[in-house]
Amino acid sequence: MLDDPNATKEAFTKAIDDDSSTSVAFTVEIQGMPIGMYLLSRDVNLQYYRSHFDIEEMLLIGEYDRGVHTRLQIALLNPIFL
Repeated sequence: MLDDPNATKEAFTKAIDDDSSTSVAFTVEIQGMPIGMYLLSRDVNLQYYRSHFDIEEMLLIGEYDRGVHTRLQIALLNPIFL
């Protein structure tokens, strides 16, 4: 998606404008200046992550509501902060 700037822009626009979107967009600011943007997906396949990674070593999945899990889709950060 990052290879196509228009697709990235559409994904952020949909997350911001469309209440039914499965994505959430965040802007990171320092002293009022935007330095990054992040797009998270609420649509998470927990069974996939459980079967491929040992995530329960870090947290107990059953202790959290299914709706609190997200997946990072896009992370844009000003290069001077890398």
